[in-house]
Amino acid sequence: MDHDALPELSLTALKPYLSITVLECTGEDPATAFASLKAFLRKSAGERGRAESCRVQAEVAKLADDAVESLGTLRELGFDSLYGVFREVVRAPGWAMTGSGIVDIHNQLALAARRNRLVAVCTGIVSEPQLRRWVDRHPGFRFCPADVLAGTFHGDGRMIWMRGVHRRRTTRPDSKALTGLRLQDTLHPLEDNSFALSAAKVHYVPEDDAAVLRDLLTVSPDKSKVSWKQTTDFLMFLAATGEALDILDLAMVSGTPPRLLFGGLAVPETDLARVGFAVDVAVPDPDQVRAGVDAGDDEISYAELLAGSALEVRGLPGSAAAELDVAVGGAKATFRLSPVKARSGFRLEVRQHGPAMSAELAQVKDALEAGGLLTLYYGSGHAFDGRRIHWRSLVDTPFTNIEFEDFGGYAITREKPEVKGDQAIHDAIGVGRDDSLFAWVVHRFGTDWLLCDDGAGEVADFLHLADDGTLTAIHVKGAASGSPGISR
Repeated sequence: MDHDALPELSLTALKPYLSITVLECTGEDPATAFASLKAFLRKSAGERGRAESCRVQAEVAKLADDAVESLGTLRELGFDSLYGVFREVVRAPGWAMTGSGIVDIHNQLALAARRNRLVAVCTGIVSEPQLRRWVDRHPGFRFCPADVLAGTFHGDGRMIWMRGVHRRRTTRPDSKALTGLRLQDTLHPLEDNSFALSAAKVHYVPEDDAAVLRDLLTVSPDKSKVSWKQTTDFLMFLAATGEALDILDLAMVSGTPPRLLFGGLAVPETDLARVGFAVDVAVPDPDQVRAGVDAGDDEISYAELLAGSALEVRGLPGSAAAELDVAVGGAKATFRLSPVKARSGFRLEVRQHGPAMSAELAQVKDALEAGGLLTLYYGSGHAFDGRRIHWRSLVDTPFTNIEFEDFGGYAITREKPEVKGDQAIHDAIGVGRDDSLFAWVVHRFGTDWLLCDDGAGEVADFLHLADDGTLTAIHVKGAASGSPGISR
């Protein structure tokens, strides 16, 4: 493809939806790093992937002193470099066979703009996983730190998306999505501490009354993404993008991470030494991956492959590494999975034990290395999704208003009468020689109204209603030992 013969993309004809991935140039020469990003976007625009055809229609490249049509120079608009490319992609819709002649035509745009050492990438050509893989391999860039994005744009939380870092079980959801007027006030440190922030929509009010970027703003920390709305023209897009980069740049150079907007959630882990003994794995539902706006064809295929594979993990004591047994299409292999530090969080290093792999097992290895499609759960309370490690923060809340009682004459190690059956237990409480803790409750709270609710689905072991209307839920638990030297 001869890019030199392409017409120049008219920037004043654009009004992009502002959804930018923020990268930081980590090398000595941001201009050289940006040139490599430009080459990556240019090359990606010419790759049709699983589409029937693609055709690059126009592109534009500007440096600081170049004029941007009637808007002024790029420097006057607040940027040092800019690149854009537009292509037309033809592909069969999901309900039609490839080659049927039934096709959809998609027009896709990619933009990248550098302001000092930060770069904003707005692209419908390269998927989020593809961009992540390129950044992870390129020494000149890293993603904007997740803790910076999670704490920079403050405001009342209007929507929040969370993913669980706990092992999957029937009594707890895999994810949560909440809406409200101020969601910071609704999160509970005991109920929500096993969920990590995926994205949040906040009502952002800038300090500068003249700022363009304001109102409802969506921040996705793990994707290093800031999304706003459809801009009215390209000048508005550049102004809002420049403001976002300036705000993030100030937060990054401050030396200390900003205060997290949503407290009480699972916290990012930075020290692999604290992560140990994998106990379980989980893969996403392919339909959920397919529904994601950032999913590419490869990610959907990988998700379908992993969902159809038998996976069994074996943790290694005192290590974040694990062994994963995989069976797919009649072939089996064992992979050693090792989380390793990367410039942007962590990545999963995958090595195979044993003989050469089949084609399907080689694809499984690629899927595991892609990140974001397999979650490892650890006995240390951590979860690793191939990119980030989160830890379920434990809330240490002391009991207050403790009252000490005399349990003399009762067996503090025996919770209830030693009979079988719910009704038989209820009938035997406090009768005859019963000296269980249930009997103590009956003798201590036997006046007024006392209900025993012991059994499956109980509200509490007992409910006590006093004459003054006070309702008390009473939970009973036997002590581990009757020795005076044991305090529990």
